[in-house]
Amino acid sequence: MVFNFSFYSSVLLILFVNIIIFAILLFAKYISTKHQAFAWLAIFVFLGALYFGQWMLGFAGWYNTQPYRDFMLYMPMVHTLLLGPIIYYYVQAVLNPAFTINKQNCWHLLPGILYIFYALIMVITDKFILHKYYFLADGSDRDFDTWYQYLGLISMLFYYMLSIKYFVAYKKLIVQITSNANRVMFKWLNHFLIVILIMLLLSIVFFFFGDYLIAVLKKILINTTLIIDSSYKAQWWFYFCFAILFYYLAIKGYTNHIENKVQFNLTVFPKTRAFLLPNTTQFFNANNYKAPLKSTKFLPFNSENIEDVEIEIVPNTLPNALTETEVTYWTNHIENLMLTNKLYQDPELSLPQIAKVLNTTPATISKAINQGFKQNLNDYINGLRINALKQKLINGEHKLQTIVGLAYDCGFNSKATFNRAFKKATSLSPKDWLRQII
Repeated sequence: MVFNFSFYSSVLLILFVNIIIFAILLFAKYISTKHQAFAWLAIFVFLGALYFGQWMLGFAGWYNTQPYRDFMLYMPMVHTLLLGPIIYYYVQAVLNPAFTINKQNCWHLLPGILYIFYALIMVITDKFILHKYYFLADGSDRDFDTWYQYLGLISMLFYYMLSIKYFVAYKKLIVQITSNANRVMFKWLNHFLIVILIMLLLSIVFFFFGDYLIAVLKKILINTTLIIDSSYKAQWWFYFCFAILFYYLAIKGYTNHIENKVQFNLTVFPKTRAFLLPNTTQFFNANNYKAPLKSTKFLPFNSENIEDVEIEIVPNTLPNALTETEVTYWTNHIENLMLTNKLYQDPELSLPQIAKVLNTTPATISKAINQGFKQNLNDYINGLRINALKQKLINGEHKLQTIVGLAYDCGFNSKATFNRAFKKATSLSPKDWLRQII
């Protein structure tokens, strides 16, 4: 096998091999955990490796030697029409355990698949039918065609914006339906989207200001051992940056363990808000739903028996607010449930759980908390936990157990979340608040 080792090919080879290894590890993690996000990230970093791997093989001499040259010309290695949708799928898979590929969302992959078929048609036509170069008569690689490069960039920008929109909607949604929103805000996903943004900015700079930057690189490196004697070598630095960014995503994505257990359906182009009631397949439209003003059958609380409730929700102000009578009715029941059963001590407490215990819909509970307590579910439950913690501190329980340990007993699931919620509620740290009451 031909492989000319040089600074340019060797550095990219090291990164290429490591990323391929992480792609395999990510897919193995998907097999063991059944968490789709790992599979999508494995595909993403694999395609990323191919993206800069084309330049690695070019510097290794594959464009100058047959049959490697034909392999490079006919094998599609730049899949920007697939990278965009995969970013979008990955963001959804991280945030929503109910996400799956179906007839409604699989069409996003169609342009990328069509390009692969286009490459296949070129191979069949040139190699098996005409036995001569027809599609590649000009000797250039179709991956570098201007129309394809720009179409790929537009696709990446479009799906990046969809991913941002979905993530923002998720953040608005999650504080309404779970009490551990801070834990499932996914700081990693923030980092992931920032890295993708850097990639897009690099691509834009490369496309529109590439010639100018290449000239600058030549001047900067003219007196170094890395002499730039061609624009091809100058472009290597851009692909080296891409390789580093893909490597970072592979490593950090592999170590990301936080998983959201609340299943929902969320569209980035919402028209209605709907809820799926427990043990049914009927969607209730929140615009038409009225809470029943009758005796409520309270179900015994057992977190192991709480079934997942699928929610389709628009992250805006809830329409058709409850009447004052309905708000009073439901807030009284919610408060009684929290103080009697102490549901707030469950760190995974969610809106569907409360709705099931009170034998009503998530829509009703969400409206009651927003209207009656002027808070979202996350802030309301954390407020109850902080009040419970304050009482423990007043009773002197901190002398027998650490404050963080008491916070865990009250339902907090991390020290950072507890400190953030406590300071938001009191404007003081737990220790400073304790000093004031002693």
